[in-house]
Amino acid sequence: MKSVLAAVILGMAVLVIGCASSGGGNTAAIHRIVYRPIAASQTANFPQIAERALTQRGWQITARREGEIDASYANAEARADITVAYTAARYEIKYRNSEGLSYSRGRIHRHYNNWINYIDRDIQAAMRAAG
Repeated sequence: MKSVLAAVILGMAVLVIGCASSGGGNTAAIHRIVYRPIAASQTANFPQIAERALTQRGWQITARREGEIDASYANAEARADITVAYTAARYEIKYRNSEGLSYSRGRIHRHYNNWINYIDRDIQAAMRAAG
């Protein structure tokens, strides 16, 4: 009986430690959008396409440089800063900073990954629609 109780307690301890180290299930490995192709016909329009995708999702454009667009998103609980870097042939969405998203050692709250995936999908759809 004691060995069963010890096994149950040990199993619960492992479960609690595992949940604590993974952010209680709310965090995941940070999703990086890298090397997404830009169609040759969209190269000149890409900055406008990316900015439209960002602003339609509530992101604020904070800086524009040759080949880069910085943007921030904030709600009541969290803030995220990203850079959309692009060349004539491809783009990527890079994490820069955040608050309230439990970022630690390459892991972040799953909401961030959802936000980034939505932006990527919107950019891809806009490029397809523009032909």
